Amino acid sequence: MGKSACLFAVHRWIDIAEERLGHSLPDTFSITSFEQNRDYVGFRLDGNLSCVTKEGLFGVIERVYQKEENVVRVEHKVSNAMVFSEFESLLQGHSMGIREDFSHGLKC
Repeated sequence: MGKSACLFAVHRWIDIAEERLGHSLPDTFSITSFEQNRDYVGFRLDGNLSCVTKEGLFGVIERVYQKEENVVRVEHKVSNAMVFSEFESLLQGHSMGIREDFSHGLKC
């Protein structure tokens, strides 16, 4: 699921929740857990490297690791609660963009 599809799904969930609750959700509700991952088939990490983990903006954990022989997985996990507006800007920006440029260090 891409960034725009994810935002669409979250906004749709908000619409359904507000309709069923009969009132608007507060602007400050928090996202406490969110994970996304993507597998790249036909890639491997170069050298003795098996995993790279870093903490990104808003406390997002970004991890790249060798899942299988020729499969590299890229994961992002929200490790701190954040208000929805922060989550939304995180998805719209490139803060979770390790997967856009990590393939330069991979070998087929």
